[in-house]
Amino acid sequence: MCICSNFNIISGYGGQIVFGFMLFVGAGGYTSVLLFKFLGVTPWVGMLLGAMVAALLALFIGYPTLRLRGHFFAMATMAFPLMTIPIINQLGFEEVHIPLRVVVLSPCSSLMCAAFSSSLRFFSSFS
Repeated sequence: MCICSNFNIISGYGGQIVFGFMLFVGAGGYTSVLLFKFLGVTPWVGMLLGAMVAALLALFIGYPTLRLRGHFFAMATMAFPLMTIPIINQLGFEEVHIPLRVVVLSPCSSLMCAAFSSSLRFFSSFS
């Protein structure tokens, strides 16, 4: 929903062609996964910190690119995601290698647990 709203505001109301808005979604998700893997931060906190990282990245990229118009704006928004690929590869984070184990989620009484009100069993690939 947020991605659709982002695309609607920039492309619909602003009239700009955008190619790089998925960079911010990827940066937030990747931050959450790296915090989970290396620091053991819960995904709930990781989502909030990932959103903060994506917002800071959007400010850093948006300040120079939102001044551009037309095809120059489209090329600039395409260039930033392409520039991050060599940076991620150079840092050694191109693959996170989280072992996938299927775990059955069960309802619990804790605030941080997801409770389901159905008798169906739900599966997750995270432990």
